[in-house]
Amino acid sequence: MENYIGFYWTLPVPWRGFTSLPTDPDKAAQKSRTIRYQCMKIRRWVHDHGGDLIGEKVIIERSPDRVTERVGNALERQLERCREQNARLVLVGFWKAYGWREHQLLVDKVQGHRDCVILDPDPLYSAEFSFKPVEHFRKWRDKEMLHVEGKDERINRIIRAIRERNSRYPSHMALADALNREAAALEAQGLDASHLRTPPGKSWTSDNLRKFRNRVERVTQILQERIDLYSSWDELADALNKEGDVIEAAGFDASHLRTPSGRHWMVSILIGFLTAVGLLP
Repeated sequence: MENYIGFYWTLPVPWRGFTSLPTDPDKAAQKSRTIRYQCMKIRRWVHDHGGDLIGEKVIIERSPDRVTERVGNALERQLERCREQNARLVLVGFWKAYGWREHQLLVDKVQGHRDCVILDPDPLYSAEFSFKPVEHFRKWRDKEMLHVEGKDERINRIIRAIRERNSRYPSHMALADALNREAAALEAQGLDASHLRTPPGKSWTSDNLRKFRNRVERVTQILQERIDLYSSWDELADALNKEGDVIEAAGFDASHLRTPSGRHWMVSILIGFLTAVGLLP
């Protein structure tokens, strides 16, 4: 009977508060469909091949859009464990499905490795759980695109939440702690707390709150200086965008002329921002 170790990994979704997982595979599978799929597929494969699954490792990447060493280092440790226990590592090769969920560090370490078994990311069907990797990742890509497109609307909600609580807390640290507590309480009830988190969906610290407020204040000041120079919101938005384009073309920073998320202004975002900071009723 051959020994195997299962390796299960996934990406975080910070804006949904999904940034960590239990180390226990069964508990992790309750929080992540991708992990559940890998657990079921690999366990089934080992059973069907008469093997013994002597260990399992769950890991979540540090960044949703950037390869880091977290997964690679975890993989190296499991490969060392395989050498020590005369086992082979089993994982699902998501990248085989048209390049979906490709992690280049991981691919480089396992491709052609004699101690690795790479399973195809085929759909899995069972009475209690079904999973189609390509369809799942495509849906998450679409959700991510909608999230990015709605970033400025979320930032305006965050600004309003901060303004509503500002007078109650004397320091950045106190306000950050209050926002984090409220967000955690809402999330524990399964409710949306994105207006109480940072724009990427993380917890506040004294430092990132200070930087966020400074950026908002800088953009607000620019708008205050220009708001009476134009006869319509369209003209104001267009002027800000053109001025920003000229400055960027010259190789200089134009972030003060962009939305808080760094994008071009649209009238709806402009009005929403002016309302959020209190320049419009």
